[in-house]
Amino acid sequence: RAIWHDRLLYWNTEGTEIVPNMAHSCTASDDGKTNVFALRQGHRWSDGAPFTADDFMFWFEHLYSNKAVIPAPRQQMLVEGTPVTMQKIDDTHIAWVSEKPYWLLCESQSLEQAIGGHARMGRSGMGGFAPTHYLQQFHPDFVGQAKADELAKAAGFDDWGVHIKAKNSAYHNDELPQIAAWTMTVPITQPTWEFQRNAYSIWMDEAGNQLPYIDYIVMTVGESLEVLNLRAIAGEYDSMARHMDLQKLPVFLENQEKGEYKPRLDVMRHGGDAYVCPNLNYDADPEIQKWITNVDFRRALSMGIDRDKVNEVFFLNLGTPGSMAPVEGSLYSPGPDEVFRSMWSIHDLETANTILDSIGLDKRDSQGFRLRTDGSGDRLTIAMDTYLSFMSYVQLGEMIKEHWKDIGIDLEVKEFERGLTATRRRANEHQLYVDTNWAAENAMVSTGSTVPTGNGHCSGGLYGAWFASNGESGVEPFDSMRRAMDLIKRGKTLKGNARREAGKEAWRLLIDEQWKIGVVGMTPAIQGLRVVKNHLGNIAASTINSAHHDNPGLSRPEQWYFKVDPHTH
Repeated sequence: RAIWHDRLLYWNTEGTEIVPNMAHSCTASDDGKTNVFALRQGHRWSDGAPFTADDFMFWFEHLYSNKAVIPAPRQQMLVEGTPVTMQKIDDTHIAWVSEKPYWLLCESQSLEQAIGGHARMGRSGMGGFAPTHYLQQFHPDFVGQAKADELAKAAGFDDWGVHIKAKNSAYHNDELPQIAAWTMTVPITQPTWEFQRNAYSIWMDEAGNQLPYIDYIVMTVGESLEVLNLRAIAGEYDSMARHMDLQKLPVFLENQEKGEYKPRLDVMRHGGDAYVCPNLNYDADPEIQKWITNVDFRRALSMGIDRDKVNEVFFLNLGTPGSMAPVEGSLYSPGPDEVFRSMWSIHDLETANTILDSIGLDKRDSQGFRLRTDGSGDRLTIAMDTYLSFMSYVQLGEMIKEHWKDIGIDLEVKEFERGLTATRRRANEHQLYVDTNWAAENAMVSTGSTVPTGNGHCSGGLYGAWFASNGESGVEPFDSMRRAMDLIKRGKTLKGNARREAGKEAWRLLIDEQWKIGVVGMTPAIQGLRVVKNHLGNIAASTINSAHHDNPGLSRPEQWYFKVDPHTH
């Protein structure tokens, strides 16, 4: 996020305009079916080998197109179900060609996603390009199947496809040629993850000095979120913007002079810094399924949350309570805040209780909790999966539990390790899930922010499997969800305002039907409390807080410098 920006295009520091990065341009044909990227002359990998269009063709023909490496097509390489191909024009020009217009491609190559960046995505076999001269020694197309299998087995891998992805991981393989401004020297499996400046870095300042200014980067493992924050408060990090606890902001401010740092607040631009996600595919308990899939039930749950209290306790009143809508005025904002921010999101116990009574949940136990309608006489209890990370989702769930007592809904809050929550989602085991809606302001690139796009999606992994497979697997969604999916899928083929309108309509459907229940948004809580030592220069006062823009990377760490020697100061 901070230092690996080897995607073709990038954004300006305000997040308002796409700018050149490794490619100096992206040009779409008049019909949008051909997008040509122009690479920079003389660009080289970190070992000095030329970086050319051949590295894109190697990735496309020998990694992406080989099922031993990538078993199934990825959404970024499909346009309405039709494949995208690559064609070499010359050493510095590569064309992405599709049967249907792909107007979104240039924009998507400027943001964090599967085809945008070798260092980040190479370990999964994705990335859009790869070092041909290095990886071909492990590939059966170049050394033969027997040799590739032998090398994989000697390295402890069952097959060559997994082996070559491991060799293409800039996280793990310190021999791998890289493109970014810093290259890995000590792998992520060690207590410290270390990098050094790339001698062949293409980035320069206005005076012609090669960037980056900083020679070495060291990242250390944080034993726990509490230890991480305590170290930051003590001034032990030069820069830290991940997992800083907003509720500790008063402590950060109190210790900033002693720790010789300054806290900065970068606000996210969507309504889902904290949200509740109902699993519309949950089927282990027919009674729970009956209510989670009932739109009126979800609307009542939403109106049962006292968002102002959540904002006060967990976000220091720095957020905006309401629905999932992106900030008004952003590219995919569905409309005025007074309409869509407040839709089904005003704390209204009377209306919520009336709705729940009217849909058949009018029987209660002696403590006022609503009863199941299956004749068991048991209390209707809904389970919420939470994890400890970024903010206090567990405590947030406990507060919502107290709020829902007022509408007769019993909530059971379950805390899991973050990885286990993903396992449970893939197994379709969760009923409700709480998280932040990553990169939601870029609805057409971050398609999962609005609709399920794959197995394990919080609002319906079986629907997501249907979306990802073009209907060949999974479960076909209900009409309004399918319409939103069609809008998102078709968005790649739409140009300019038409694409924006498609994204806005998808958001309107989500908010009206509460596929995700927004709680509080537009806060600095999720990676937006940035702590920077005073001895660092060229630090942005504020930066775009977005998973797709890779904050704090958007503020150009390549240009950061030490005002004094950090080892002697």
